[in-house]
Amino acid sequence: MLSGRPLYANRADAEMYAATASQALFATAVGGGRNTLLVGPPGSGKTSALHMTEFELRESDRPVAYVSLAPAEDVGHATVAIYRAAAARGWLEADDDLVDAALRPEDPYAPNALIRQLASAPAEAVVLVDDVRSEVGHGLFGRLRDELWQYGLVWGVAADSSEAHGLRRPPADAFFEQVVYLESPDAGERRALLRRRAAWEGIPLTDAAIDALAEYGAASLRDLLSAARQVSVSGLQPETVAIGTERRRQRAEEAGGRPAAMLISEMEHLGPVSAGDEQLLDALGWTRPRAVDLLNQLEAAGVVRSHLERRDGPGRPRKLYELRPATEFVA
Repeated sequence: MLSGRPLYANRADAEMYAATASQALFATAVGGGRNTLLVGPPGSGKTSALHMTEFELRESDRPVAYVSLAPAEDVGHATVAIYRAAAARGWLEADDDLVDAALRPEDPYAPNALIRQLASAPAEAVVLVDDVRSEVGHGLFGRLRDELWQYGLVWGVAADSSEAHGLRRPPADAFFEQVVYLESPDAGERRALLRRRAAWEGIPLTDAAIDALAEYGAASLRDLLSAARQVSVSGLQPETVAIGTERRRQRAEEAGGRPAAMLISEMEHLGPVSAGDEQLLDALGWTRPRAVDLLNQLEAAGVVRSHLERRDGPGRPRKLYELRPATEFVA
């Protein structure tokens, strides 16, 4: 109910989509043929914006490929992911030898050979690239910039605010003709989103509850949906849930001071985290031992709870921490 997952490029999810002004601006820029960088914090709707842009382009018979670079550790892995996405769309014939060469670090020019295969892509084809890390993006759109420019493709690229600096640094910055920053949705955008999602998913949110949630001013779309879920499940008023959220932050600060409050704010955006979560540590500028210490303090104070995440392969289970629901702090 009121799922916080990203929306995907299908008709059912398109029915739930209510684009914010910045999401619509990104789709217009990419559809208009401009290489565009989309920047926003976690939970702001970047992946949904890419997938809905993908859906709209396909509906208009525009060739488009989507690829996530979340697992890509370097430029070689990134070019392989893009190459395979293009092959899956039938734009080129995959060559395992070229892929193997690009994954070997001893040949720094092997990724260029993969990019050159994009010359066979259809005219005005669009590549939508998600989850780009700073250094990977800097190498891909900087070092390989001139190679990418040669083939007439349009690129829509999304990166978290904490990772965007690599794509905004020369020479990668010149690749993008437009940069769109995903701003926090205004009250009207929040209201439109909640009405559409609640109606499509059959969630009993009254107009009064939707209006109150829209005025609540959640920092991101993910936060807004989280608050709406708590309201629909608990039956509490949105104002009451907001009070619980503030009290949770106050208890965190009492337990661990200002650093604990900062940690809670990041967890509200990221969801469950481990003490070694790179995105969390990078955002806070902390070491893993410091995160362990504060997470344990917050668990002892009843602000977070933990569980072990079993892994399919070898290795010890990972300990994940998640915030206790804001509704627990209302009484």
